[in-house]
Amino acid sequence: MKKSLLYYSFLIPLLFFSCQDKYLPGILINATGTLKNDTNGDCLPKTIAGTYIAGKEPGDTNYLYVTVDVKTSGNYLIKTNEVNGYYFTGSGSFSRTGTAQVKLFAKGKPIAAGSNDFTVAFDTSKCHVTVTVVPATGSVVPTATYILAGTPGVCINAVVKGTYAKGALLDTSNKVVVSVSVSATGPYSITTNIVNGYRFSVSDTFKTTGIQNIVLAASGTPINNGTDKHVITAGSSTCNFPVDVLVPLAVLNNDLLPLTYGSYATYGDDITANPGDTMKRMIIDSVRTNGNLYYIQEEKHRAGLPVQYLYRKAGDTYYEYASVDKYTTSFKYGPQIKKDIPVLKDNLITGDKWSTDEYIGPADFGQTIYFKYDFSCIAGNTAATINGKTFGNVCKILIRPQIRSAVYYPYNTTGETIERWYAKGVGLIYSKMTNNFSKFEWFVRYWEVI
Repeated sequence: MKKSLLYYSFLIPLLFFSCQDKYLPGILINATGTLKNDTNGDCLPKTIAGTYIAGKEPGDTNYLYVTVDVKTSGNYLIKTNEVNGYYFTGSGSFSRTGTAQVKLFAKGKPIAAGSNDFTVAFDTSKCHVTVTVVPATGSVVPTATYILAGTPGVCINAVVKGTYAKGALLDTSNKVVVSVSVSATGPYSITTNIVNGYRFSVSDTFKTTGIQNIVLAASGTPINNGTDKHVITAGSSTCNFPVDVLVPLAVLNNDLLPLTYGSYATYGDDITANPGDTMKRMIIDSVRTNGNLYYIQEEKHRAGLPVQYLYRKAGDTYYEYASVDKYTTSFKYGPQIKKDIPVLKDNLITGDKWSTDEYIGPADFGQTIYFKYDFSCIAGNTAATINGKTFGNVCKILIRPQIRSAVYYPYNTTGETIERWYAKGVGLIYSKMTNNFSKFEWFVRYWEVI
């Protein structure tokens, strides 16, 4: 008999407490607004301070400025992606609306000399900035010599990865792999032009000669659907590859987790080996408990009794009223502790984080356990294709259970991660639970939102 998606478990001993995972408190992002950029998508103003040297950690003089049209005042976190071993970040609070400049400090350490293309993200907006890294003082680091396979035509063996959908922000799954023939080692950097609102880039170092693959990461948001031709230029060689931008499915509901009566979704646990439906979830009723009104989601499998879950939405947060040890298999509280767990939020952007309250109580083996969950948005407003269907406005959430045996001990990971993808107007479309022993996945097949 199959286990429930949310109760599937293996016994993980508390031996995993030794695995360290430093706790980083979540940052609440309240401010909203738009990053200013020019017609090419480059950040305004184009102010980059300091010198960036390969192998040298940047200091207080290394930063860049971005301009924000602030719509709602409040706390903010503005951050770039990591490129070539470093990134830019800035946080604070906007006290008023209007135009504001924000300083983003460089963090990390540039690995190789070259030109690095960063994507700055804030709220639902983004812009690009290019930073040049110079070789270390006193050293001469010649750049690599290589030829793109397929020059001057179509890139040979190019593989485009990820889902590209109109209006959906690209994430770390979006990339292209191309082949090159390297005749001299050294650092290299490639940035394509912006086509249809997005581009590809890479900065790294060739350590060996010969034929090898390189991976260019995508950034930006496709504006229109269709087939885009992207051109890669490296020295005197050039090649191109096509990218198909799809139209995401149309939806009528604006919730990431619809809670309307009769709404349902069916799931399969393996797309290729077991393509049939093995589970169905449906909103069947509501109940008032714990002082709140919850909607009952019933989960049915081909075999076994149905299981019911309680959900509600308050503001932009979705709560599940459940045993707080529900998403871990490392221990169980005895007696059971039931609380509201903030499992999802609307309007998240990549990098947003939050944590639950700390739960304290005796485990079923007698020891007092301190426990909480850390949530992070690993991709916001992106796209995903599952079972041949393309979803837009997808939010990808990563859940990490955290545990300690005394208040003066640091938190440790239990060795588990839960990754969940929610599509606006559809709900949960993908779930993967991983521990040190196994991986368990579910994929959406059919659904209806009433």
